Amino acid sequence: MIVTVYAIHSDTVRDMDWTPLNLCMPKRVDKARRYRLERDRLLCIGAGLLLMRFVGIREEAEITTGTYGKPCAEGYAEFNLSHSGQWCVLSTGEGATGVDIEEIDPANLKVARTVFTPAELEWMSESPLERFHKLWTWKESVMKALGLGISLPPNSFDVVPFIQNMPVQVKKNWLYAASGEVEGYCYSVCAFHPIDLIKWVEWNGG
Repeated sequence: MIVTVYAIHSDTVRDMDWTPLNLCMPKRVDKARRYRLERDRLLCIGAGLLLMRFVGIREEAEITTGTYGKPCAEGYAEFNLSHSGQWCVLSTGEGATGVDIEEIDPANLKVARTVFTPAELEWMSESPLERFHKLWTWKESVMKALGLGISLPPNSFDVVPFIQNMPVQVKKNWLYAASGEVEGYCYSVCAFHPIDLIKWVEWNGG
């Protein structure tokens, strides 16, 4: 299975014409304009642009959310969204996927003991900064693929098998994951089928 991760950088969003998105998703644009920080405004707009370009959403009424907030659109390919720092990403594959991207930041390490299992903490200890973000994005992508979000406590399941490219069983589901890095960020995807390849596609807005 190939999972494609479409990515847009905030600098690209800043330089784009938002008119098509304003026509398609006016509520999203209004929401974005209310954010205090420019970065948050750009990432909100970026998510909408990715949905239009790579999912084919024509109007925001087509987008609904599940019980725990996972967005979907009936009649379109399943997708998932994530953003961090200067990047917004969207994943698509065969069936449901989860995606998470996180800026690699030493400040994040302080939450490790509250979100990881003992086995995960032991593995992380050999290379804390790199391995924290790999573990965390794996966990987030699992929670999002299942559509459970934060209702599934991150320390309630163990992603150590992903280290050996093995599946993880969570809530009676077998899940597979893969990860990568780009410009100081770690990202992971999760799916219900083995992942042969993550295809990273950076969209320049053209």
